[in-house]
Order: sequence, then C-alpha cells, then structure tokens
Amino acid sequence: MIKSSILLFVFVIVVITGCENSRLDLLKAGDKAPEFALKDVNGGVVSLSDFKDRVVLLEFWSMWCMGCRASIPFLNTMRYTFKESELTVIALNVDAKDFNSQVKSYVKQNSMTYPIVLSVESLNESYGISVLPTMYLLDKKHNIAQKYLGFYPQLYELMPQKIKELLKGV
Repeated sequence: MIKSSILLFVFVIVVITGCENSRLDLLKAGDKAPEFALKDVNGGVVSLSDFKDRVVLLEFWSMWCMGCRASIPFLNTMRYTFKESELTVIALNVDAKDFNSQVKSYVKQNSMTYPIVLSVESLNESYGISVLPTMYLLDKKHNIAQKYLGFYPQLYELMPQKIKELLKGV
C-alpha cells in the first residue's frame, strides 16, 4: 500500500512539474521566437514561417516523459477547438535522432494529430528548454506570448482564454 502511494505521488509530481533538465531559461514574453525549418514525421519540412498570421502553440516533448504523454489529449483538443487558419499546434521531439519505427509507432498509438517534427540541440538551447514538456504560445507575429512549463489540467481553461486574446490582438 505504501509503495503504490509513493509511486502515485511521484507520478503526479512528474505530470504537474514536468521532467526536469538543466538548461537556462532564455526566452521571455515579447521576445521573437527563434525560426526553424525541421523534418516532420512524414518526411516533409515544417517551418515556423509557414504559419504567418496564425497563433502557434509549440510543445517540446519526449517519448519517455510522462507529462508529455499526458498533454497529448490537450494538444488535440486545442487543435480542434480553433480553426486551422487561427491556431497551429506543432510538437517538437527533443530526443529522437530520426523518425524511426519507434517514434512513428508512438505518434500513431497516441493519436498525435498535429505536426510532429524532430528538434535539434541548437534549437532546444535557443528556446532554453529546461523542463519537458515546455509549451510556448506565440502571437500572430511569432513573438512569445506565454511559456508553460510541464503539463497541468488547468491548461484546459487557461490556454483557450489566452489564445482568444491573441486572436483578437489583445
């Protein structure tokens, strides 16, 4: 009983706080988001500049991260709550070197319905990734509007409000 209580406690802490790493927090609200052009799971290339005049939600994630796995339904909800012309969700995988069968299987099994790209170490450093998942909400000009560390259920309420403000230009 105690052992399962401890495991549950650890799981809850990881999901709420994310999976720690030791990088510095470099980007702040109002900063221009670093541009990227990265390989996607289908063999194409996804660039941040492809989504001009759209609010963009970026999530840096890993297959081993429990909080990242917990955020998948949330990201799908955000993708389908807003029109494609208004919001783009992009998930940047930080631990895979290529889209091997394991990654493709993970994406399919977890119904990740948004663009999945392979991040590179230099981009992870530019975004100051220190926690997984890390989400950046970008305004229509791709300035940092908000940074979210870890995944927590309150995002289902907080994020749509912030996205609506950004769509109105607030």
